[in-house]
Amino acid sequence: MASHVQRWRIRWRHALAKFKAGPDHLAGSLPRQTRSRVLTVLVLRWLRAFVTTHFTAAGAVLFLLSLLFAAFVMDAGRWRPAHLLPLAILVLFVVNGLLGWLAMPRLQVERSIPGSVMMGDTLPVEYRLRNIGRVPLWCPDIEALPLPSNMHFVSARPSFDMLAPGKEARLRADVIARRRGRYVFAVPRVDSAFPFHLWRWGHNGAGERKVVVYPSFTPLRDVDMSFGLRYQPGGVAFSSHIGSSMEFLSCREFRTGDDPRHLHSRSWARLGTPVVREFREEYLCRTALVLDTYRRHRVVLRRAAEDAVLEAGISLSAAVADYLASREYLIEFFAAGSEIYRFDAGRSLAYLEDILDVLSCIEPSRSDPFATLSAMIESDKLQMSSAILILLTWDSVRADLVRDLMDAGVAVKVVLLHENHTEDGNIPAFVERVAWTDIRDGQCTVI
Repeated sequence: MASHVQRWRIRWRHALAKFKAGPDHLAGSLPRQTRSRVLTVLVLRWLRAFVTTHFTAAGAVLFLLSLLFAAFVMDAGRWRPAHLLPLAILVLFVVNGLLGWLAMPRLQVERSIPGSVMMGDTLPVEYRLRNIGRVPLWCPDIEALPLPSNMHFVSARPSFDMLAPGKEARLRADVIARRRGRYVFAVPRVDSAFPFHLWRWGHNGAGERKVVVYPSFTPLRDVDMSFGLRYQPGGVAFSSHIGSSMEFLSCREFRTGDDPRHLHSRSWARLGTPVVREFREEYLCRTALVLDTYRRHRVVLRRAAEDAVLEAGISLSAAVADYLASREYLIEFFAAGSEIYRFDAGRSLAYLEDILDVLSCIEPSRSDPFATLSAMIESDKLQMSSAILILLTWDSVRADLVRDLMDAGVAVKVVLLHENHTEDGNIPAFVERVAWTDIRDGQCTVI
């Protein structure tokens, strides 16, 4: 008896945890989508998931109108023939549900989607379908659940006319993403609204669901600044062995503790004493890429319209990262937003896609975090050979950081995005002002 009660307690805890987590089979976005523990919000989310999964658009509208009409005729207080209309609609839903369950498509679905795509490009989605039922399938709804927000099919949804029992079919559809971010697709679902297209029955499939939409950018042709070399502790080990090796300096006599792998056999044979090769420590080009996300005098709301200036700054940062990665420079990426992002990339430590992955989820900041970011950069300025700062505003904190980097011998490139063409006398001459519209239109190819 005790074990039986214990099993029911475990089941109850699992069911409660699943309820609190909310429906996870629908589409969403990360990190904008959050989980709430408020009971009312959870109930509304589950209700929305139920309506989205089983009601057609026409069925949902008809059901809502019937409820309103039923409340109106019941308020009259007397029997009228109009009372039969809500009952008839209810019977229609019941018949649709029963017949639809009997004719529910028995279909296995596997969906394959790439893990990333550039904003504005098409995302190819492939489906593998298999009829496991005993009757042919005629025109079921594939990908019945809604796509994530800011995504839609380029043309029509995937479909087929007929699939015989035991047969397989492969379909493809193209989806376009209008906004950067991390998205979660709904589970692939095939259902049917037979016969009245009011209620839907179906089966969920399997496949990848997460997609990262990278910010779009126009590649840079040139960056007008000097990328010098600077000594890096750790040398080649810091940046991997791709594209470089320690430079040979000279030969000298063997000393206790020298690496035997560096013995030079020809010099040893000629002199009669052990001789080793001596190497120079590695000097590398390490560039800091700093992105400012603080938007002064702007209210930052969740799911609000995109900030055009910030999006331009993110696109320019992606273009700069692409320019540096193509030359195999070490990149130290900083982003000052609601969170402080720091990411080391370059050569085989990481790839351009890793930086784009970080840029895809950056949000505007409510408060100015540049003071904290400046402290992080100060600790590494002695190893930096150059720094590119993409700023959205100019103040004393940013001016102090630029001055400290210059005093440390770092070559600094400051790009300030502006919303109009007015000049500000407080901005130094070395700060390059770029209109965000030029970045949006793809006209900024040199900075």
